[in-house]
Amino acid sequence: MVRLRHRYIIAEVQMEEEWKSGNVTRQNALMEAINKSIRSLHGIQGVALSKAGLYAKYINPSTKICFIRMRRTAYEIVTSSLPFVTRLDGQLMSFKTIYTGATIRHCNIFLQKYHRRELETKYGSLKSDLQRKLFEAELANMAPLSVKIS
Repeated sequence: MVRLRHRYIIAEVQMEEEWKSGNVTRQNALMEAINKSIRSLHGIQGVALSKAGLYAKYINPSTKICFIRMRRTAYEIVTSSLPFVTRLDGQLMSFKTIYTGATIRHCNIFLQKYHRRELETKYGSLKSDLQRKLFEAELANMAPLSVKIS
């Protein structure tokens, strides 16, 4: 029996307009946009190679992060097509690929480090003590986000 190997991409979805709190992007819309880009770049053969294992595992509108899973054989096709995805649900957008991993566990470890660095740079850019205290109060009020990715 042959084991199917996957690759996972962590990408930041940069929208032209900010995501509204009630506007949740559907996984199907994201997959349609990626498949459309693959079809325009690699044709029907590219779609056939990538469609079998291509799946958006997780989308978080608050952090603008998404996990995309694909089979290892289609990895190069999908990653070469991501920069050419320009519209999602009728809005202008772009992908910023942050990390590529072989397991979800390594992707989660990287994502924790990434968010920690982002918070440190944001905290370091604050000028006054009042701004820092307000920032710390906001962090204390935030509920931890625990997501199970199946």
